[in-house]
Amino acid sequence: MAYLLCQNNATTTKARIAEALWPETELIQALNNLYKLCNHLKDPKNERLPIIVHRNEISLDGAMYSCDLKDFDLFYAEKTIASYEQAIRLYYGPAFSEDNYWWTSEYEAKYDIEYYQILDFLIKAYEQKNPQLSKYYKKLYDKML
Repeated sequence: MAYLLCQNNATTTKARIAEALWPETELIQALNNLYKLCNHLKDPKNERLPIIVHRNEISLDGAMYSCDLKDFDLFYAEKTIASYEQAIRLYYGPAFSEDNYWWTSEYEAKYDIEYYQILDFLIKAYEQKNPQLSKYYKKLYDKML
């Protein structure tokens, strides 16, 4: 689910997902694992997940879910003080820090960099208008170093 989330609702081949989830496994076995997982997810007893399975591809239905990464991306894209402050409230540290997949480091770096950029912007934006708030954002910035 996390891998698909990072694809921003783009369709991803089953082979690519299988390689991401089971990198040490031969592709045929990894695809078999993915096939079993997809069947499990389709089981009516399971909670409805926003996964769309096509013949050789899988994607997420962006209209059916909400999550902090998706919201962070939206707030970051707005590039306003208010949206940046909302993004800061969503950030709790490196993305996927508990997962140890080969593909997570790219996203950890992306969100860390964006977080620092937002803090830098807010520090500068409040230096003259509200020095106390500027110091608060500076503490957050320094805490991450």
